[in-house]
Amino acid sequence: MRKLQPDFKTIADFRKDNTQSIRAVCREFILLCRKLKLFGCELIAIDGSKFKASNSNRKNFTKNKLTKPIKKIDDEIDSYLDDLYTGDQKEKDVKKHSSEELKKKIEKLRKRKNKYQQLKSHIDQSEDNQISLTDPDSRMMHSHQGKDVSYNVQIVTDSKHKLIVTHAVTNECNDLKQLHVISGKRCS
Repeated sequence: MRKLQPDFKTIADFRKDNTQSIRAVCREFILLCRKLKLFGCELIAIDGSKFKASNSNRKNFTKNKLTKPIKKIDDEIDSYLDDLYTGDQKEKDVKKHSSEELKKKIEKLRKRKNKYQQLKSHIDQSEDNQISLTDPDSRMMHSHQGKDVSYNVQIVTDSKHKLIVTHAVTNECNDLKQLHVISGKRCS
């Protein structure tokens, strides 16, 4: 293969395009393990792991994270409007920016501010306190490397042969509420 390897997008697209087939294979594997009596169903271990999402930290927003850029945009608009007013008052031959340039910059800033306000409004209307643009179901979570936009994967392993009995993917930031959810899935 001359060291060819798929990039993350190829793998992500494959997973997305074949979700039902992958679930069917996992289901068949579990059924085969049960049929071969590979699960002891006496002792299981449950643990959660954080899996980094495709979403970058820059495309994940909270109310607090949106407040700062909105304020910065307001300050920039005020500065440009002051420049326009000062330029009109002094009627200089040489201006920092022409009126048209400043108006275009102001319009661009207003559009960006509107986008941020829409994101903030969306956060206000949802139960979540954050939004991720690339991977909408992912959330900012604490990990060993700091904070990453991730998924929380809960895994149940049987003690007999250390095989995975079941798993669940959630966007809950911690494992506190997950034991009840994942332990409800049966081993046998």
